[in-house]
This record gives sequence, structure tokens and C-alpha cells, in this order.
Amino acid sequence: MKSVINIGTLLRVTEILISEEDEKVNVAISVSKDNEKSTMRFYNVSNFKMGYFTYPMVIDSMEIFDHKEDGWSKEQRFEIRDYEEGSLGFCCENYKL
Repeated sequence: MKSVINIGTLLRVTEILISEEDEKVNVAISVSKDNEKSTMRFYNVSNFKMGYFTYPMVIDSMEIFDHKEDGWSKEQRFEIRDYEEGSLGFCCENYKL
């Protein structure tokens, strides 16, 4: 398993949008940190799980792992997870930060 990117720490989640396009689930997560806002987009999402959440929801630390070399299917190539608290996790085919 190869770590691709550490998305960041202490990200305040302002919105999670789950949508469907061409029978595939997509997720957009809007976050803010230090008064900077951004939206991360994940395409063809599977195994979406969200544990506890509070308001405001804060993700302590989030990473993306690339499982291509591990032989995972194309649809689950990337694994996204909050590795500190485990409050959010899923797999996806592609993403845009």
C-alpha cells in the first residue's frame, strides 16, 4: 500500500454532498482551514462509511492510498480515510483536490 497524499490535518467539514451520475456515486467534501475553503471531489465512490460526527465536524488527519500495485480493482483504486479518528472512509476510482 502506497500513501499518495496527506490531505491535511484539522479540516473543518462544511458540507458533504453525495450525488449520482451515470449510475456511479460521487462525493464532494467541502472543508475549511485557517479561513481557506476548498472542495475535494471523489468519483465512483464505494464502501462509503461515516462513523460518529459532531458539529462542527473536524477531520483530524486524512490520507489517500493508491492500491493499484496491490491489485485492487479500478473502481477501488484509491482509499480515502481519516487515519486518526476513523470518522470517514471510502474507496473511489478517481479524485480531484
